[in-house]
Amino acid sequence: VWHLVVAAPVMLGFVAVAGPGPSLVRSLVMAAVGTAASVTGRRRDVPTAIAVAALALMLGDPLAVAAPGCQLTFAATVGVAAFLPRARSMVAEQLDRWAGGRPLHHVVSG
Repeated sequence: VWHLVVAAPVMLGFVAVAGPGPSLVRSLVMAAVGTAASVTGRRRDVPTAIAVAALALMLGDPLAVAAPGCQLTFAATVGVAAFLPRARSMVAEQLDRWAGGRPLHHVVSG
């Protein structure tokens, strides 16, 4: 929980300095949703976080979702979220192949 005390003011300060653009609002809301899930012992859910971020943006400015920058930040986030599980498994397969089935810290340390 201590990281919330540090992260929340930093994130809010960054949005205050940079301005509440769609990508910053999206990332701030998604971080808040993920943090709330962790604190309450629930599983982090990217589709829910994306939906809550879109709703928050639309509540603030309903026309914001029509802006290309807003659409791009959500499209990029959905793309990363969709590809991440496959990317993780690809990296794990490569590391396993490289390590020859041995624990990675044994391979690195010699």
